[in-house]
Formats: sequence, structure tokens, C-alpha cells
Amino acid sequence: MSQLQIVNSAKFITLAGSGNVLAGGDTNGTLTKITIGSGLTLTSGVLASTGGGGSGTVTSVAMTVPTGLSIAGSPITTTGTLALTFSAGYSIPTTAKQTNWDDSYTFVSAFPSQATNAGKFLTTNGSALSWAAITASVTSVFGRSGVVVAVSGDYDTDKVTEGTTNLYYTNTRARAAFSANVGSALTYNSTTGRYTLVAAATGISGYITGADYDYWNAKQASLGTGTVSQFLRGDLAWAAPPAPALDELTDVVITTPSNGQLLRYQTGNWINFTPTYVAAGFFSATAPLSYNSTTGVFTIAQATTSTNGYLSSTDFNTFNGKQNQINGTGFVKATGTTISYDNSTYLTTSTAATTYLALTGGTLTGTLTSTGFFESSDKRLKTQLEANYAPQNIGDIQAYLYIKDGKEEVGYYAQEVSEVIPSAVVEGKDGFLSVAYNQVLVAKIQYLENKLNQLINELGRNSK
Repeated sequence: MSQLQIVNSAKFITLAGSGNVLAGGDTNGTLTKITIGSGLTLTSGVLASTGGGGSGTVTSVAMTVPTGLSIAGSPITTTGTLALTFSAGYSIPTTAKQTNWDDSYTFVSAFPSQATNAGKFLTTNGSALSWAAITASVTSVFGRSGVVVAVSGDYDTDKVTEGTTNLYYTNTRARAAFSANVGSALTYNSTTGRYTLVAAATGISGYITGADYDYWNAKQASLGTGTVSQFLRGDLAWAAPPAPALDELTDVVITTPSNGQLLRYQTGNWINFTPTYVAAGFFSATAPLSYNSTTGVFTIAQATTSTNGYLSSTDFNTFNGKQNQINGTGFVKATGTTISYDNSTYLTTSTAATTYLALTGGTLTGTLTSTGFFESSDKRLKTQLEANYAPQNIGDIQAYLYIKDGKEEVGYYAQEVSEVIPSAVVEGKDGFLSVAYNQVLVAKIQYLENKLNQLINELGRNSK
């Protein structure tokens, strides 16, 4: 039988005769290690295996798993492998997905109850969600914020695509549908939509002014008075014109006309058509033509001694019956109530204007030849300012050789003369400048005389 013995001053406790150390300690006698059986030690409270394991026989090993996992190969009675798999619909989330699921759960769990909150919207104060009633109006419409009231232009035809058949109304399109004969009394501006009626004059058709009315009304009547249904024939007799039916005209085509249609000439034929109307307020007129923008009716007053307007048929008959225009040459003369031409040769105003020079301000062209020329120069007609006068810088006016009207000439340039003697230059009606050469030559002569006298005086002083 083995016995326990203390070795090395209680550092170790051994089984006598076996050499196995059961317990050990440090030099102070503190127990630090206990050996239990074969291969097991207890050191500082920790039980550890220090050698080979034990031996034995396992007859059955089984494993159970929680919901979501499936196991195959259980139990093992001899040898085998336990295999774990996920049940249908189960998986192990990654750390990132688990974080997302946690965040989603936190977010959903933060939703307040929906009960009794129908029609409300979800709002937040930055830390918690809550339901709020919708009480605010629209805050932005067509770029405008706050409470917005629809105004003109928010939605119009400019924002709707135009078709190809039914086109939108525009001022330009409407005004372009109307016209007036160019050069006639009535003219039309398609840009403004304005009709203008001009006054009649020589070579100009138009309305009759009050002055023209008075002039014609004073003429001698010679024709009888017809009716409004008559016209004046070439033999100056009043006669009623024939009234042909439309179906008798070869260039009139009428195909099932309807109410409101008009007869229009188009591509060589007269056809019935439906006119296109515009708003009555679209047009305007100038006197003597007037326009009612409410009814769309154009009117013109009848011409009188003080009113411009149209000529009535009665006045037309009166004016037309007056004395015809007088033709002839010479001067018009009147003998009693008879007006005629005196064919004697007289100098007419037009002839005089082109043949003779005006008394003042006349201009001659071409070459002027005269045996003598005198300019009014009486002292009594002048107010003297300075004697022996020579304009400053008179020497700057140079004589030039130039070609004018195809001929060589010697003379001055009016622009240079104007800078020294402005009174010697005048602008004609044609915009060209003319020079009074007598002023320039007189100034030049006086300038030379002054210079000559200075030289004579200097020579006299030097000779002494």
C-alpha cells in the first residue's frame, strides 16, 4: 500500500512508492496545483486535460434544432454526419440586413395609430411622427406661392397645340383676311386692321370734301334729273339698266346656297360661299367713315357744305349736269355766262418760270456772256464798318485748276471761302454752294495793296 509523503519542505505531496505528484505549492507553502487521476489538473481553479482522453463506447447521438432549421442524419448509432439545413422560407440574415430590418421595425413601430385619422397626413417634428389635418390651400400655382387665384394667362391657347384645320383666332390672321384696292379711296392696313378713306383730289379717288361740294354745287346745271334706278347713257339720256337674272350669266355657279352665304368671284367664276366673321370691335375707321364697334356697322354721312361724306345721287346728277371741262390754249375769258379760251399768244406763268430769271434769288446755269455787268454799290446804300479791310487768313483761299461741267476752269472752292468770308457763300435749292467772286477778288486785292504799302513804307525807312 502506497503512502503519502511530503517532499521538499511541503513543496510537493507525492504518493510514496509511485512518484506521482498529487499536489504542489510554492516556497511559501501555498497550494497551486492538484493532480486528479490521469491527465487532469486543477490549477488556480481551472480544470484542464493534460493527457490523452478516456475511452468508451457511444451507442446513440441525436440533435434537436429550433423552428426554421432541419437536421438530417440524426440520430447517429455508429458513425455518420449530422447535416443542418434551412426550412422553406427561412434564412440567416447578414449583419447589414439585420440592421436594415431593425431600422425598419423601429420606423414602423413609431407610426401612430391610424384609427380616427382618415383624411389626415403624416407629419414629424424631427423626433416623432403624428397625424395632422389638411387645412392649408395650394401654395404654388404657375410659379406663384401662397394662396393663388387664377388669373388671365394661366391657361390659354398658347399652351394648347393648334390643329391643322381649326386654327386659333389671331389679330394677324383676322386682319389678313381683309383687304382694299391699293391706290383707291379706301385703303386698309393689315397690321393695325384700320380702314382709311382719303379725300378726293386731282388724280386721287376719295371722299368729297365740303370745299369740293361747294365748288361743284356752284356749277351750272345742264342735265335733267334721273331716278336712283336709272343710269346716264352715252347719249346723256337717263335710262333704266336691264336686270339680268343670275342664271342668265355664264360665269355664275350657284350650288345649293344656304342662309348667310354670299356670292364671290373666284378663279373665273361667281360662286356662293360662307363668309368668316370677326369680332365687331376688331375694326376701326377714320372720318368721314365711322364704325360702330358694338354692331360692326360701317357708316358714312352724306356730304354737305360743311360735312365730308358720300355724294348722293341727287347731288351727283346736279354736279354731273354742270358745264364740262374747258379745253384749249391761252387765257380763259368770260363773256356773260359763257366761259371760253382766248387763243392769243400770252406769256404764261409756267413759261415765264422756265424762260426768264426771277427778279430776286434767281439762278443761272451754263455760260453767261454779257457786254457789261454792274452791281449796285452806291455809298448811300451801305453802312461802313472798316476801311482798307482784308479778312484775316484771306491768303489761305487758294486758286485751283479744275474740271467742271467737262471744262477746265480756274477758281476757288466754296468750302474754303466760307471759312474766311461766310457772306460770300450761299447754298442753292439743290444743296450746292455758290461763291460771290467779286467779294473774294476785292478782299484779295485789298490784301495785296496792304502788303504793297507795307513794303513801300519799309523801303522808305531803310533808304533814310
